[in-house]
Amino acid sequence: MGKLQNEWEYMLMARYPIAPYIHMSEMFSGADPFERVVGWTDEKLNQLVIDAAHVLQGLDKSGFRSIACTIDLTACNALIKEGRAVADGQHPS
Repeated sequence: MGKLQNEWEYMLMARYPIAPYIHMSEMFSGADPFERVVGWTDEKLNQLVIDAAHVLQGLDKSGFRSIACTIDLTACNALIKEGRAVADGQHPS
């Protein structure tokens, strides 16, 4: 495993409850696995975000890349409605 993966996995596991991953909308909506009933508080969620930022800030930035992708669902739906093929035929709901 690389340095990022090692540090990231340690950061996720070194807390209670353990964070299986980070997904901001799930975290702050209280969705599974970040439900309040299993012990996630606002303080614990905030600390998770801070800890993740520290891991990322401490890495050599030339060693990794970040990529973001968004899909315009309105345009996707319009293309499908016109009968055009979208990707492999699968359509996000």
